[in-house]
Amino acid sequence: VFAMMGLAVGMHLAYLMVNYLVVWHVLRPPLREAIAVLVMASQKSAPVAVTVIAYLETDPAQQGLLSLPAVVGQLFQIFIGAALATKLSAM
Repeated sequence: VFAMMGLAVGMHLAYLMVNYLVVWHVLRPPLREAIAVLVMASQKSAPVAVTVIAYLETDPAQQGLLSLPAVVGQLFQIFIGAALATKLSAM
């Protein structure tokens, strides 16, 4: 379980780093828009993942187990995004 959490956080941080480079060094929008694009472009959607899992697997027990990483990952993305947006908006 902890490995799943660590991988979810690591993947989100990797997306944040790549998107940071693109937003601040290539696109260069105003600060408020840059923060919104950075946070939203880095998040992956749990509802899409759960829909795909439901399509691929018919057993409800398997669907639940396969959905755990997506749901946990989405939760961490929300916490990290909220903290990051608060910190960046104070700039």
